[in-house]
Amino acid sequence: FYKNNSGFEIILITDDQRIVVSEGVRDSFTLSNNDYSVESLSRR
Repeated sequence: FYKNNSGFEIILITDDQRIVVSEGVRDSFTLSNNDYSVESLSRR
């Protein structure tokens, strides 16, 4: 699926309280819990 579609975005929530988001959703993502940190993935 992801090889044929360029509109794929992702949000991952890890056990160590990190939220990892793809750059396509980063600007529209709002963190409401300060217990988590947000990291962005960049496209290659």
